[in-house]
Amino acid sequence: MGSPNLINTQKGLCTPYTWTVASDQVTVFAIRSRRDTEVARELLGTDTTAVVGSDRYTAYGYLPVRQRQTCWAHLARTFDTFVDRGGEAARAGKTLLQCTHQLFTWWHRVRDGTLQRSSFQVYVNELRHQVRFQLWYGQLCADAKTAATCANLRQIEPALWTFVRKEGVEPTNNTAERALRHGVLWRHTSFGTHSLAGSRFVERMLTVRDTLRQQQRNVLDYPGEDQSHPGVSGLTAPPVRSVVAAHAPILTSPTNHRPASRRDVNAYIQYRSMDRRAQM
Repeated sequence: MGSPNLINTQKGLCTPYTWTVASDQVTVFAIRSRRDTEVARELLGTDTTAVVGSDRYTAYGYLPVRQRQTCWAHLARTFDTFVDRGGEAARAGKTLLQCTHQLFTWWHRVRDGTLQRSSFQVYVNELRHQVRFQLWYGQLCADAKTAATCANLRQIEPALWTFVRKEGVEPTNNTAERALRHGVLWRHTSFGTHSLAGSRFVERMLTVRDTLRQQQRNVLDYPGEDQSHPGVSGLTAPPVRSVVAAHAPILTSPTNHRPASRRDVNAYIQYRSMDRRAQM
């Protein structure tokens, strides 16, 4: 997923995006000037076999539909928009919201162990027919935007249900949304980055911070915890790539990254100290 950022380049101000790729053990950030398929391929790879949970943005369209999971939290907001438009769009939106609510009710029961996954799959099979019908109905309605959205959802419809057939897949991309939040707040308080070097610093520090926390490792202890690493001496941190590759080889970190320097790490420690004082 991507979020707008700000970079001051030699050609003037531009508004690139902060990309986030999250798994259960690794979170990778990348700031890029585009939000397109080329960047998605760079981060996810061209031959990944992992299921990718995301919104409906076209940058992920190169992935096979059955290898994607469309975020139901985004879908719920889309259906809310249908309701706001009134008329036939509202009727389809209300029914789709009811289906979404029922789906999450069952899913939460699966999560807490009060509903067997096999029973959940049977229930969802019936619900899927209702959703298909409402998308067909919405595609025929007079509102052009609603019709276009429903047509798109019908094309990628199998991606709505990947989490039902494949255990371990979540119905939302909330993990990436939560990971992105810290970077967004940092951007708001620092007014974005003002150089390409600054963007590289931000994405490395965010990657190190979130990945170490997922692995239950202390962020401030990290600079000196692996001094035997080849090419590493003193307090120079191991390359960010070593943290990533050890746990998620299917994720590709952006190219031309250099190892985090001692200056980078000290700057991040100073930032965290200021952040803690501000919260007191």
